Amino acid sequence: MLVAKVLADNLSPASFFDIFDEEDFLLTDKLIENEFAEEQQIDHPYVEQSIFNRVTLTTSSFYKFEATDVIFNNCDFSNCNLEEAVLLRCEFRNCKMLGLNLNNAYISTCEFENCLMDLASINKVQLKTTHFIETSLKDVGFADNKLTKTTFASCKLNQISTYGTSLKGLDLTSNSFESLEADLASIRGVIVNEQQAAVLAQRYLNLSIKY
Repeated sequence: MLVAKVLADNLSPASFFDIFDEEDFLLTDKLIENEFAEEQQIDHPYVEQSIFNRVTLTTSSFYKFEATDVIFNNCDFSNCNLEEAVLLRCEFRNCKMLGLNLNNAYISTCEFENCLMDLASINKVQLKTTHFIETSLKDVGFADNKLTKTTFASCKLNQISTYGTSLKGLDLTSNSFESLEADLASIRGVIVNEQQAAVLAQRYLNLSIKY
């Protein structure tokens, strides 16, 4: 499902480093491709109605990063700091996001599809109408979040930590995990399949399931 309101035909080819030409650190209506921009540091950069294809941004710090109507294809955000980011109508496709810091972010109407997000920190985040599809979220910090119309489909969730995040009404049946790091309050009302129910019962209720 397409969520970003951006048309490739309307974009001008550009470099990520053009953002330094603007006093407000702004990129808008740009197509950025095949670029390495590692270890950059920008406070409060803005990106609007743009497409990033195969851009490497590893170990960069973009504090209070704001992105609206942006598509990221095959980009690498590993070990980036996006703390207090605001992401609105963004799509992340086949992106590598190992160890990404998204703490205290606001994420609305976004999709993460076939992304590698293991070891990411996604804590104290508001997630609205956001979808994780075929994405790996193993050993992710996912605590104290507020979820509204957020879904997970065919994701790897092993050892995801959900303390303080209510999963009530969230359907996890298509996802895989051997264990969740959670408290009883956070998993109350979550929708799981039979195998997942056995895992949770053994971990949190000390029950043994006999088949």
